Amino acid sequence: MMEPLVSFLISCYNHSAYVSHTLDSIKADSYSNKQIVIIDDGSKDNSVQIIQNWIKNNPEENVQFSYRENKGFCATLNELVNISAGQYLVVVASDDLLTNNTVTERVKILKNSDKTLLLSDAEVIDSNGIVTHKSMLRDFHKAKTEKYATEKGILDEILFNFAISGAVMMMDRKIFSLTGKFPEDLKGEDFYFYISAASKNQILFFDKVVSKYRIHDSNTSGENPALHADALKTYGKLFFKVPGIKRKAKIIKRVAGLIIYKNLAKVKK
Repeated sequence: MMEPLVSFLISCYNHSAYVSHTLDSIKADSYSNKQIVIIDDGSKDNSVQIIQNWIKNNPEENVQFSYRENKGFCATLNELVNISAGQYLVVVASDDLLTNNTVTERVKILKNSDKTLLLSDAEVIDSNGIVTHKSMLRDFHKAKTEKYATEKGILDEILFNFAISGAVMMMDRKIFSLTGKFPEDLKGEDFYFYISAASKNQILFFDKVVSKYRIHDSNTSGENPALHADALKTYGKLFFKVPGIKRKAKIIKRVAGLIIYKNLAKVKK
């Protein structure tokens, strides 16, 4: 019996130096039923040509590719979700890599679970592909991954110590009936999405490195979406989704701290 289709969703913007390596890494995984869906979001470099050449040189791969004017990452991500056909979805940045041949194992875990989102770990690499941190969660973001073992712990850790970067999520598309699509009016769409999923007890942690998360000069790697300029708006939208009075009180405290920080920053200017 054929394994369920896994769609790898790639939004590309000015990653001509990396995108072919990203595609190679997806091809290298031995899982038998894959779809690669790519949208070039208005790149100014030669990313489109590189992707087209890769597709031409790999005719056996199931690839759906389109390019258009820039609409932004989140709008492109939702478009990728809409046009993909897979039961399971993996979002892969066009400068990151899959690794360790884990797709089959992760599909099996999700198939045998009542959760709809499987969260894993990544190595951190530089622009040349050199590993700088063995664990994105523990070494780079200083996450307390022992808390990821319980539904309560993973919600608290993601909400108040957000530490997720890279292609570390595999999800069943059924999750969108619980969380809705990625919010296009927020810069921290991943923060919002993970909290929405955790609030519904939908996240399972698989403690294994499944990708390589690349940091280079032209990305925003390392920025905490919980501290973006629109973080107050993000917390406001999350407030009624998050269960528990104590968590809500902590959110209010966090929001108050952000307001004070912003006001102090204005005074210093």
